[in-house]
Amino acid sequence: MKVKIIGNTFVVTSTLSAQDIVYLAKNAPDKLKLKEKDDGNELFAVSYNEAHPSIQNFGIVFGGKTRDEKELATVTGTIPTGMSDADAKAFVADKVSAAFGEHYEKLAKSISSEAKKMREVREKLVESISIEA
Repeated sequence: MKVKIIGNTFVVTSTLSAQDIVYLAKNAPDKLKLKEKDDGNELFAVSYNEAHPSIQNFGIVFGGKTRDEKELATVTGTIPTGMSDADAKAFVADKVSAAFGEHYEKLAKSISSEAKKMREVREKLVESISIEA
């Protein structure tokens, strides 16, 4: 994760590709959730929605992506005007620290590998399908 402050906005860039998040949301949405082992309660979730990005303690909704070939998921927020650089950094740290903690790290590792596995399975399936005239 990288965080940049630009003017009165901040941009958090994930290590996850937006494509992986969208792909799993479509094909295996439970892979985007971290749940308690005991009772199955949802601890944290990741999603992608350009219309409603947000950062919360219990999840992140990414709403953009980097402009390079990796297309890493991003979320953008605003900083109150008139803050000093130090106050702006503290504000952003408070805003994102709970969301990008232990739960996010666990989930991010599994999201990338799960998306890769599912794509490989799908590719093999597509290759096995025959078309007859």
